[in-house]
Amino acid sequence: MSDVEPGSGQPRPSDGKAPEPSPAAPDAASPAQNIKEESPSPISAFAGVVVSPSSTFASMRQSKWHFAIWPLAVLALLAGLATYLFMTRVDMEAFMRNQFKHSRFAAQMSAEQMDQAVEQAKNANPWTRVAINVPGTAIFMLLVALVYWVTFLAMGSAMTYGQTLVVTSWAQVPQMINSALASVVFMVRNPSELDPMNAVMSNPGALIGQESLAPWLYSLLSSMDLFAVWTIVLYVLGFAAVGKISKGQAASVVLAIFVLKTALKLAWAFFMQT
Repeated sequence: MSDVEPGSGQPRPSDGKAPEPSPAAPDAASPAQNIKEESPSPISAFAGVVVSPSSTFASMRQSKWHFAIWPLAVLALLAGLATYLFMTRVDMEAFMRNQFKHSRFAAQMSAEQMDQAVEQAKNANPWTRVAINVPGTAIFMLLVALVYWVTFLAMGSAMTYGQTLVVTSWAQVPQMINSALASVVFMVRNPSELDPMNAVMSNPGALIGQESLAPWLYSLLSSMDLFAVWTIVLYVLGFAAVGKISKGQAASVVLAIFVLKTALKLAWAFFMQT
């Protein structure tokens, strides 16, 4: 028998009961729910840190700690290259004797002891220094990340050590550029015309000259380096983006650590001055 009411074209109720509504189809997930935040590629991250640091660091929020391997490797290799060129291009005798002039310990050394120290520096194997500086640079950055992580942890931040390591490592892009520029300067300029400790001349201390300044003032002005300031800005933007904290909170930690480091450099300069 037909289930359609005669002349109505409507379905006839079965057994006097209204037809049960079909179950509603589950709502389709919105596009925003299906999009997962992905880490940038290493190449895009290098470029992004320079041209759009805030958004680039925000995209690193879900990155694992090993995403820091890329900048650490580049930084360490560039440090090794700069070290090799420093050891092979700079007049080590002139450099060492200039260092003696600014050291209080040199006053306690005999002329023979100074000559021996100069000879040791001249005959040092550059590859030995490179073998020390390459892993040393990476280890130093691990310690820097640890200092920041502990400091932010004490302030109640939920940042992990891995996130802190990612920020501190990628914030070293300015230092990579500095090392690359220093390597070029070592290769193209006359070594006798160089200040080996400030090959790029990117701070007031280097521009004025060590000979014209008191040791403490030279140390202070050298701390106001263009690449160091750039790195500080990246620290602030990176920690704010990855840690989901305000830029003010991030800046308070970063600047406090910078001031402490500068104060220790000044104290050492006072101690070492003759």
